[in-house]
Amino acid sequence: FVNVPSYLHAEGLVMRPRGVRLFGAAAERKGLSVQLAFGGAYYGIVDVAELGMRVVPEQVEQLTRAGAAITEALRRDHTPEHPLDESLDHVYGTILVDSDPGTSPDGLARDATVRNVTVFAEAEVDRSPCGSGTSALLAARHALGASQVGDTIVNASITGESFVARVEDTTTLGEHEAVVTSVEGSGYVTGHARFVLDERDPLGNGFLLRERGGPHEVNGAHITRQLVYGPGWPCSGSPSRMSSFPSTRASRSATSPAGELQGVPSSTSALRASRSARA
Repeated sequence: FVNVPSYLHAEGLVMRPRGVRLFGAAAERKGLSVQLAFGGAYYGIVDVAELGMRVVPEQVEQLTRAGAAITEALRRDHTPEHPLDESLDHVYGTILVDSDPGTSPDGLARDATVRNVTVFAEAEVDRSPCGSGTSALLAARHALGASQVGDTIVNASITGESFVARVEDTTTLGEHEAVVTSVEGSGYVTGHARFVLDERDPLGNGFLLRERGGPHEVNGAHITRQLVYGPGWPCSGSPSRMSSFPSTRASRSATSPAGELQGVPSSTSALRASRSARA
């Protein structure tokens, strides 16, 4: 696919996330060097060597904790402003990048340009190289002179599977110099679903709780996107339980990129997360 315009929002942010050990250059400067880039969502980008780790499945727990801590620090101290869509004004996750996949200890993806693990939303791990994250990486590489228009990279994930990505052109996004990127990967059919509409179901056509718009506060919860339940949506929040909506974890933070729903009850979020891990 050809993605939305992507750009490097900030470079060389020096951060000391809570509970994260520093190695190499990070230990010398007493902080991690973090790039903040947009590729459909905003991501922090960190060299995994500064964490003393490699992007391999055996280290996924340590990588997840570090990525979540970095994301938390970015959300606390850096609020990017998207030029066109205020609902994207937040850091969605962190990309931990291994720039030397040729020496990966598990022997996977050694022909890749880079290998990464993307820790996003509520400390979820992307099994893929992450499409929007790959575009953010390319935007950062282009802005820092590591990739030019026409250059292609192979971005591998923690599982060893890869996306092929290319800088197609330069453009602008608001006042920012940006790039147009393309990302290519493979997907496979894993199942078929059949949905039915019972004519007796009074909510069979779905219902709207709030019109899409700017941020709102509901019992202290920051709500930025509309919430719609339709036929077949695996929702634990029946009408009699909707009073619990403001206290759900997803409704308390603006952490979903364009196209995702927010404010889903936590049991449904867990189901979505488990499906994402299998997708």
